[in-house]
Amino acid sequence: MNRNEELLLLQLILEDIRGNWGDQLNRRVNKALELATKLELPQFIKSINYYKGQCKYGERDGRFFREHQEYGGYIDMKDLHGLDNTIRDKSDSFKAAVIDILTFPENRLKDWEEQ
Repeated sequence: MNRNEELLLLQLILEDIRGNWGDQLNRRVNKALELATKLELPQFIKSINYYKGQCKYGERDGRFFREHQEYGGYIDMKDLHGLDNTIRDKSDSFKAAVIDILTFPENRLKDWEEQ
């Protein structure tokens, strides 16, 4: 998976958390933090860590990540990676990661049903 696909995956995970903060939340948040750390994105690391802290107090609302990418949110992340929210044209490692981590990939990827 290349850097742009990793950035898209991070975006998709944050959007997935926004849409479903009930199932497998810790797993998805930890994967988002892992990606943000690998990609050396300090604003995302900061926002994800803050969210993790809030979760300990029962505040799990995924709308937290409905912010512009400058503040560690998913809005305008396409400016960072330039990719479409599709899966068919991506690497096998990206496809495997999407299947492994997203709870509702059909809500995040335009061509999910076609694959």
